[in-house]
Amino acid sequence: DGLTALKPRLHETYTLKENGTLGPESGDDKAVSSLNRLIRYEDGVGAELEADPRHAELIIAELGLETAKAVTTPGAKEADGAPGEEEPLDDAAEVTAFRGICARALYLSVDRPEIRLAVKELARRMAAPTKRDLRGLKRLGRYLRGSPRVVLRFPLQGEVAGERNPDCLYCPVDSNWADCRKTRRSTSGGALVHGKHTLATWSVTQAIQALSSGEAEYYALLRGAVEALGLAATAEELGFTFRWVPRLGSDSNAARGAAGRHGLGKLKHLELKFLWLQATLRQGRLVLVRQPGEENFADLLTKHLTEEKLRQHLERGGLELREGRADGATQLAEGAARRRVAAVLAEALRGLDGQLPGVHRWVAPDR
Repeated sequence: DGLTALKPRLHETYTLKENGTLGPESGDDKAVSSLNRLIRYEDGVGAELEADPRHAELIIAELGLETAKAVTTPGAKEADGAPGEEEPLDDAAEVTAFRGICARALYLSVDRPEIRLAVKELARRMAAPTKRDLRGLKRLGRYLRGSPRVVLRFPLQGEVAGERNPDCLYCPVDSNWADCRKTRRSTSGGALVHGKHTLATWSVTQAIQALSSGEAEYYALLRGAVEALGLAATAEELGFTFRWVPRLGSDSNAARGAAGRHGLGKLKHLELKFLWLQATLRQGRLVLVRQPGEENFADLLTKHLTEEKLRQHLERGGLELREGRADGATQLAEGAARRRVAAVLAEALRGLDGQLPGVHRWVAPDR
C-alpha cells in the first residue's frame, strides 16, 4: 500500500521507467532488472540480487582468458616480483586497455564484495600501470572465469518472517596497516548490515599514513561511523526507525580504547578533527562493540584471504557463489569483446626464442 501511494508522487516529480513490481503477491513480478542487475524474489524465501554477468564476461574476453586456468581468489599478497615487472607499460594501447578493464571491474565490484580490495588496488595504478599491475589484472580475470557469479541474498526477516525486527544497523570494520608497499598507507574496509542483510560494503585506501595498527583501525572506525550515521539518517527520513542506535564493531582493542576515551591519550600526533568520534559515542549516537576477529566480515575487504576464509566470509555476508549463467540475463552481443583492446600477459605471448613480442594485441572494431 505504501508503494502504491508513493509511485504517483514520484511520477509527478521525476521521469520514471517501471520495470515491474517485485513482491510476494500473486500479481507481483518474481524477477526484474535494474541497471541490468538481476533481482529475483522467491516466495517464502526472500529476494536476491546479482550483477550483470556481461561485465565479468567482457573482462575475461578482453584479457584473452577464455581458456585460461582459473584461480580461487581474486588477489594475492604483494611480493617481490621478477626483474622488469616494475617497468611501466609503454604502449598507449596497453594503458588504454588496462584503464578500461579496471573501470569495468570497479563497476562490477559494487555487487561483488570479494573483489573490492583487488580492484581498488588495481584502480590506484591506473595513472601509470606497470607489468606487475597487468599481472594482477590477469589474476582478477582468472578468478572471474572460475567464479563468474556471486548472488547477494536478502532472506525474509522481521515481521514478514514471523520474528522480531532487527534492532539496529551493525557496521563491522577492519584495516590492514601499511599494506601499500609504495606509500605505506593502510586500507579501511567495512560493511553495513541489517539483521541478515548486507546493505553496503567498501574498501578504501586511507589518506593518512598511520603510525601504528591501532591508529589505522581508529581511522577505519571513523569511516564506519560516517557510513552508519548516514544510512541511519536516510532511513529515518524515509520513516524507518530502529530500536537502537547503530553499532560499530572492531576487533582492535587499541582502536576501541582510543575511541572510547576523552582526548588524545598516547596518540599525541592525532589531529583534533578526528576526535569527533569520541564525542559521538559519549552522546549516545553510536555504540562501540567488540567484533571477534575470526568472524569479522570486513576482513574480506582489507586482506587477500585463502579460498577457505573467503568462502566463509561470503557465507557470513549472505553471498553465494554459483555456477553457470543466470536465467534471463542479457546475452553478450556477438563480437562485443572483439571491439575492444585485448590485453594479455607477456608469458602468454612469449616466442620460441624467449623474446617478448608484446603484451597486447589490437583487434580492429567491426564496421
